[in-house]
Amino acid sequence: MATYKVKAGDSWWKIANEQLGSGAKYAELAKFNNMDVSKTLYPGQTINLPASSATANAASKTSTNTSANPSLARSSATRPTYKPGQSVTDAEQTLEDWNNQKPGDYQSQYEDKIDQILDDLLNGKTPVYDASTDPVYQQYKDNYIRQGQMAMMDTMANAAALSGGYGNSYASTVGNQAYQAYLSELNNILPELADAAYERYQTEQAGKRDNLSILQGLEESDYRKYQDLLDAWFTNRDYFAGRYDAAYQKDYGSYRDSVSDWEADRDYQFKQEQAKLEQQRWEQEYALSKAKAYASSGGGSSPKSSDTKDSKDSPASKELSAEQLKKLSSFRNVTDARLYLKGLGLGLNDNEIRSLLKAAGFDEDEIDTAERNTHTGGSGGPISSALFK
Repeated sequence: MATYKVKAGDSWWKIANEQLGSGAKYAELAKFNNMDVSKTLYPGQTINLPASSATANAASKTSTNTSANPSLARSSATRPTYKPGQSVTDAEQTLEDWNNQKPGDYQSQYEDKIDQILDDLLNGKTPVYDASTDPVYQQYKDNYIRQGQMAMMDTMANAAALSGGYGNSYASTVGNQAYQAYLSELNNILPELADAAYERYQTEQAGKRDNLSILQGLEESDYRKYQDLLDAWFTNRDYFAGRYDAAYQKDYGSYRDSVSDWEADRDYQFKQEQAKLEQQRWEQEYALSKAKAYASSGGGSSPKSSDTKDSKDSPASKELSAEQLKKLSSFRNVTDARLYLKGLGLGLNDNEIRSLLKAAGFDEDEIDTAERNTHTGGSGGPISSALFK
């Protein structure tokens, strides 16, 4: 159960107004506590509140605070905050997925072979012909030696036949000459073999250059394919990035529109509240000026017999000061306002007090209830000195 501790200056009306949302519920509140409204309330005393009072109290405080403080009323609506929509998050995810599919660096299949051939062509030395390592020369040499030997034998045999079939020095000499003749033919073939070897070298170099051209063509073709693949990736990446940008701009634009609408509504509400407060202030000042004039004229009606005094000496003819009028207009509780007027010591009668209270904005029901409490003894406790500060 909710409770309330009585403070100085509290009354049943004030507590009901603040805690239950309406001062008219003061009798209901007293009955709920099994107390008489005529009984005096003392500071520190605990008052039980109905279960619904917490909600009513919160609503009352909120209403009072927001009406008295326009900035609080404007802040009651939460300012929109941006959160990416589904279209934005989907586009962002698609872009991220595509970025993860970017082709790696180009890897050549032919670079090593191309470098090897280029090194042979640029740094290789032209070979010097060496007959001893030439297999063609060796074949020629073996052939000429066999033919020379055969020629030598034939020559020696023919020479021996001329001499009756006996070998002699002449036969040996002419045989050796035939042999040497064949060997000299072998030496004559060397330039031809060197030229043939150089032609073979040239042919090999031409073949390397042909192979280099083929490999370079394959390398260029592969690199073009890689570039086409990379270009296609960039094209799609730009497309997905454009989709993301468009989705974000549209989504964020909608958010900015909602913020603009919120700010426009806030400014409109602020202006409305300012205009309302200005109107209330003007009406209050106008009513107080009328009350001031009324009080100065003696109330405009005959006072009750119990309050009758000489009009020229009556304190009622005295005017409230500007500070007193300002203080009176600051009260939200009619009992406090009435106590304040009573405590000024101006000798105001009930009619004058009633008129001043009405001019301060209190309605007839509140004033009547306050007067009944006063006449029945329910003053709500001693007059607080804070009322006159």
